Amino acid sequence: MRYILFLITIFAIGLLGSGVYGIVKYHTNAWDWVSQQYNNLTSNVIAIIDDTPKFVSTAKDNIIDSEIAKSFTDTITEQKARNAEHIAQQQVAEGKRLSRLGVSNPRVVVEEITSNRELRIGLEVVELVNTIRKERGSPELAWDDKLYEYSLAHSNNMAKEGRMFHTDMYLPYGENAWWGGGSSWEAKNIVESWMTSPKHRTWLLCPNLKRIAVGIAYSNNGMYASWTFWRSETRKSDWWYQYTPDNPPEWWY
Repeated sequence: MRYILFLITIFAIGLLGSGVYGIVKYHTNAWDWVSQQYNNLTSNVIAIIDDTPKFVSTAKDNIIDSEIAKSFTDTITEQKARNAEHIAQQQVAEGKRLSRLGVSNPRVVVEEITSNRELRIGLEVVELVNTIRKERGSPELAWDDKLYEYSLAHSNNMAKEGRMFHTDMYLPYGENAWWGGGSSWEAKNIVESWMTSPKHRTWLLCPNLKRIAVGIAYSNNGMYASWTFWRSETRKSDWWYQYTPDNPPEWWY
């Protein structure tokens, strides 16, 4: 009987020991799991904290880049607006200048002279001559569209034939003809050339003329110009060199 009780006691102690060992082992594993989760959470928090300045810096850089891009775009837009306003003001001023020259459709001509060098030079010739005439007390000349057709046709004919010549005296208009080798001539070169020639100077300074035009053309051997005027606006005395070649009129000097 005592032997059986001893065995039961030993068995009970064994079960108790196993239970305690199981409980201790279970709680040990649970603690290890909790510890592992804590460590993982801590690592993640630390990683987030470490990455926060980088994220903030990147976001800040993106904001700065966006602001710089917007500022640059605004600057370009403002510059374009100022350029457009400046061009518009120039076109208005150019239109007024052409109106003073007597151009019938200044708005159209303003657009054309930006790409038509020949027309621009022709108009500048008239402006330069008007300045000279004004200083001498003579009336300024006005641009004539019909004369421009004649003038341009004459210059084109000279360029085509490669030589300088005059129109028939029986035509309703007369002209000053000009030629210069190369293509880099400007209005002042043409005016200076005509002003140093006694006959050509006459038709720049003649006080009886009211309307004129200048046509420019190019060829392989140079640049040609024609200054045309209506013969009906002249007087016999204006053709002084045909009658008294050594005695120009007073306004010629």
